[in-house]
Amino acid sequence: MKFNQINNLPGMQDNWGNCATAAYQMQNDLNEFFNQNGYQLIDTPILEESELFIRKSGAEISTKLFSFIDQYGAKICLRPEITPSIIRHYIQNAENINLPFKIQYQGPIFRHDNTFRQNTQFGVEVIGGAQIEFESELICLAVESLNEIGVNDFYIKLGNIGLIKDILSKFELSNTLKLFAMNNINDVLNNTISITGLVEKAQKLGLLDELNSSNIKDPKLFLSKFSAVNEKNYLGRRTVEEILNRIELKSAIPNQKNNFISALNCFMEIFSYNINNHNQLDSIQQLIDSSSVNTTSVNSTKKLIEKIFSNGVSENSVKIDLGLTKGISYYTGLVFDIYQTVGMKPLVIGGGGRYDSLVKAFGGKDVPAIGFAYNLDSINLNK
Repeated sequence: MKFNQINNLPGMQDNWGNCATAAYQMQNDLNEFFNQNGYQLIDTPILEESELFIRKSGAEISTKLFSFIDQYGAKICLRPEITPSIIRHYIQNAENINLPFKIQYQGPIFRHDNTFRQNTQFGVEVIGGAQIEFESELICLAVESLNEIGVNDFYIKLGNIGLIKDILSKFELSNTLKLFAMNNINDVLNNTISITGLVEKAQKLGLLDELNSSNIKDPKLFLSKFSAVNEKNYLGRRTVEEILNRIELKSAIPNQKNNFISALNCFMEIFSYNINNHNQLDSIQQLIDSSSVNTTSVNSTKKLIEKIFSNGVSENSVKIDLGLTKGISYYTGLVFDIYQTVGMKPLVIGGGGRYDSLVKAFGGKDVPAIGFAYNLDSINLNK
């Protein structure tokens, strides 16, 4: 009887010999480095409730989950990242944890992807770190740790997603449309798609409403009459109250299409400015002031950059990109990607940022948090 050969799953690779030895050595070196800098090691389960990663991660993560229902009826998944598990651990043990809570972790993560489905992640988190000192510390440690393990030709691209959110807040857009704009703004800035093309894409997705609220002079009076007339009529699955709330919401956002276009034009005006060094942030602030956008993000970004330079980070190691966004939607302020140049091509080997609303979103107190992680499988060791 002949048996069929069983191979590894697509996107899952064996790591053996010298490659495995080098990978374990890199993890051990990083572990020792961050341990010396006060970061405790934690090991979280590979299996978690799916809701842990769906609640705040957005489509970038939720659509790539290896999820299933176990024999007890629970919706669980292989972890696609580790940060939410760290937040869960903190909330469950908050009474016994002193802040700031500095933690490091490492282990496999799993995502449906076009190439690799399993990657090894190494990351650090600071829960309770609200001050700029913690942002500076993490960026400095990211630079120092790469030097420690022998990585050359890397740089950090730094931005502040708070600026993008502040610009969007100037325009009357629904929360869904704001998130759509944040996830697609880089395509507009990089000329991958035109403003018209993005507007058409939003329309096809049903995110832009053509309602002209000028037809409803007094929404409250209209709602009252509508309710009285339709009180006993069948209105489908929605209740009268739900329908009225929807109409009131539409009335409160009079012309989302024009506002969306105005928001995109504002982005193009501000982010098309080429920033070569942090001193040019003053010019960006003047441009923002002329656009009547209320934000402190540019000033805080400038202070952070000055601080990390004063702490010894080379100016060649940091690039500024105020239009930088992250696929994971829980970021609230500072965001950054870490690149390594391999050959002529820069590759993303890690990144992170600030996510001050994540602890509260998972049921904990309103505690700030910040962190970053490396994809160890993407790092090219030079030594």
